[in-house]
Amino acid sequence: MVIEDNFPEKFKIAAFHPSLFIYAWKRNSLDKLFEEVLQSNLAIVGGEAWKIERQKGEDWYDFVERSVKDTIEVITGRNLEKQTSAAVRNKIYYHFEFSQE
Repeated sequence: MVIEDNFPEKFKIAAFHPSLFIYAWKRNSLDKLFEEVLQSNLAIVGGEAWKIERQKGEDWYDFVERSVKDTIEVITGRNLEKQTSAAVRNKIYYHFEFSQE
């Protein structure tokens, strides 16, 4: 079982789920997803193009909060939706790797 299997059904339904271990979400659902991640005490330890590591001695929940903040900064900074054509823009999904303490 993958961590994402424990997400509320609304997040699983909204996800692109092409295989057993892959869930990816459209940008417009990420705010609500990140709220659920924070409430579930899950850290985002990576995505398709970035890696976030826990700092030595960092409290777990501090890491959880920082992982969401850093992920939002990466997504916002790259702004793939503005860099792609309109035909592709609606097909962008974001995949994350999660971790529990």
